[in-house]
Amino acid sequence: MSSVKTTPTLSNDHEIEESNTIDHGGRIKESPYPPASTTMESLDRHKRQTRVLMGVFTINGYFEKRQRSKVRTLFQVHPDICTIEEAKAMAKAEHPTNDKYRKREACKLIYTFVFGGRFQDQNATTKIFNSTLVPTDKILMSTKETLSKAEYTRDESPDDLTFLNIRENMEDGKSLTWFNYAVNYATKDIGEVDWVGKMDSDTMVYLDQFFEFYEKNLFPYPYNRNTICGKFLNKNSWNQSMTNFLEKEEDWFHINMNDNHLYTAGELYLLSNDLAKSTIATLNADEMLYENYTHGIEDHDTSTIATIAAGGDTKSAINVKWITKKQQFWMHGVKRKFGLQQFRRYWNDEVTRIQNLLESKVLVDNKE
Repeated sequence: MSSVKTTPTLSNDHEIEESNTIDHGGRIKESPYPPASTTMESLDRHKRQTRVLMGVFTINGYFEKRQRSKVRTLFQVHPDICTIEEAKAMAKAEHPTNDKYRKREACKLIYTFVFGGRFQDQNATTKIFNSTLVPTDKILMSTKETLSKAEYTRDESPDDLTFLNIRENMEDGKSLTWFNYAVNYATKDIGEVDWVGKMDSDTMVYLDQFFEFYEKNLFPYPYNRNTICGKFLNKNSWNQSMTNFLEKEEDWFHINMNDNHLYTAGELYLLSNDLAKSTIATLNADEMLYENYTHGIEDHDTSTIATIAAGGDTKSAINVKWITKKQQFWMHGVKRKFGLQQFRRYWNDEVTRIQNLLESKVLVDNKE
């Protein structure tokens, strides 16, 4: 049996060139996905570096201001992490020849703190799913103006702050609005990204473990298509007494998933760029979808709509990257486990640990 195979290649606009050839027996078509043993090195990393855009969810408050400082201090220690404003500057640079630009070019993780910017407006919407608003400021508020009105952000740098044009909320559309902004608006300023994530401000990321996970699992487009990544929970374990929750529709999961309904824990999760886009497109195509399938529990709601969107792709299966306890590269809710003082010490210790690791790596690299 003879066959002709073509290898998927990445064109300039990041679209995969699919093989339309199957073997003469009509049974096997070459997969566009890398084998399980693939690493970033074998994906020609120097030409196609994975980019992750992470929204750190926060609110305007005293404790949250201190928490942003902790997250900011940890992230800014690492040379492969940059703010969203640095990423914008990188995208605008015409002649990337200076050292500062090269540092930004190496950026693998782009982060920003995400607020609902309509602090005092109780009549403002809690969600924006329209993906074609012009200009962008209809989904995004002026950072400079909002900073002047926000009591606990006035003296913070605007470089890593994003104010969505919605009323502040944690469970009524903020997460999906963030994903809409990230993939349909922010990428116009920072360039395309491969993954968009959401994490809580009290999620402490072990950066060395994150970048190890990144190298082994967070592949660039098109090798990450239709993918949800996170720590999964089972909705079937919900207490049956939660009648008001269980009355919501489950038809799609009954028909398409044999009643299996998994969703990612909200402390940290990621969607591939294409899945985030199709999630928002699915919401816009069916006005009742959000009303029928959401509970006001943000991690459940985002994962549910994303799974329905992913399941609507007739060509690509839903890809799940399930992070187990052994693979988990973060700790969540430290303040609730250890108390506020211990929580702060724990963060300070982690910053010191990462600094020491990076300094040791520099020394080793210099010797080599």
